[in-house]
Amino acid sequence: MSAMKDRLPYDIVDGVVARFAELRAARNLSYEELSRRTGLHRTAISLIERNERSPTLLSCIKIASALDIKLEDLIIQARRQAAEKTGE
Repeated sequence: MSAMKDRLPYDIVDGVVARFAELRAARNLSYEELSRRTGLHRTAISLIERNERSPTLLSCIKIASALDIKLEDLIIQARRQAAEKTGE
C-alpha cells in the first residue's frame, strides 16, 4: 500500500473537520454556542478544529447535526477532495 493511500482516511477526517470550522464561522456560531448545541465542551471543539484532537464518530455526528448538515455529505465531499489530491 502506498503512503498516499495510507494517508487517505486522515485526509478525509481533516477535510470534514475543516468544513466544520468553515460552517461554524459562516453561521457566526461561537465555540460556546456550538458547545451548547452539541453537548461537547468548547475546548474540545476548538481542539478538533485546530487538528489537535481527533474527533470521534459521535462527536462528528453531534457537530454535523448542530450545524444542520449531513455528515455523510461532508464525508463524500472530503473523500472526493482527498482523492483528487492523491490522484485516486
